[in-house]
Amino acid sequence: MRKKINIAALAIITGLLASAVSYGGETKWVPYIGAETGVDFVSNATTSYPGSDIGTVDFSFKPGIAFGLQSGFTYGRLLLGAELRYSQAEIDTLTWYAADGTMEDELHAMDGQLRQLTLAPTIGYRLFSTGKFSATGQLTAGWLRRTFADVKHENFENGTTSVLDDAKNTWLVKPSVVLGYTLGKHSTIELRYAYAFSGKASVTDLSRDGDEDDAHPDISGLKTHSLSLGYSYKF
Repeated sequence: MRKKINIAALAIITGLLASAVSYGGETKWVPYIGAETGVDFVSNATTSYPGSDIGTVDFSFKPGIAFGLQSGFTYGRLLLGAELRYSQAEIDTLTWYAADGTMEDELHAMDGQLRQLTLAPTIGYRLFSTGKFSATGQLTAGWLRRTFADVKHENFENGTTSVLDDAKNTWLVKPSVVLGYTLGKHSTIELRYAYAFSGKASVTDLSRDGDEDDAHPDISGLKTHSLSLGYSYKF
């Protein structure tokens, strides 16, 4: 299966490169750099305890902020580059569910953030260009460092309770569409919409005894809608 996937990926890249070469515009490798900032809307995360019947905990997030840097090369319609991106969002609520799905309790987080750092290669293809306007489809896939930092809620019986303070590595895949407006010969203003999804990770539940088997639950993969405004410069 992996061999077939590699062959398919190579065929796609070869096709894009051939299309880029046949494009009547610039046909040389042109370096670029870019930066962007925007807002992230993160889906709820579910904490589950494999092999246990103690139920689940859902985390909801407030809209977050993000900053990104890009660098790479364009060749006609083709883009090959890399992305470094950091985002953070505050934890909003924590909701406990019993094993049968019945909601048991919902508390507002007293503190805590979701922080995500991405470093990943990007491939893109300019779908169309007319005058100063252009649209490019991009696919970013690679490494993600996900941190749940100092997550706490107020427990009416025991005061403030720490729940999570953990960081783990996982994977991320992010397709996006970039609308560009050219300013002069080298500069472009870009509006990007992206939909990212990432893998699950095991964390340490600080509210449970570390010796318990279920003290290390799985947190589901996250889905993120993001909208950002950026600037890129071609040399």
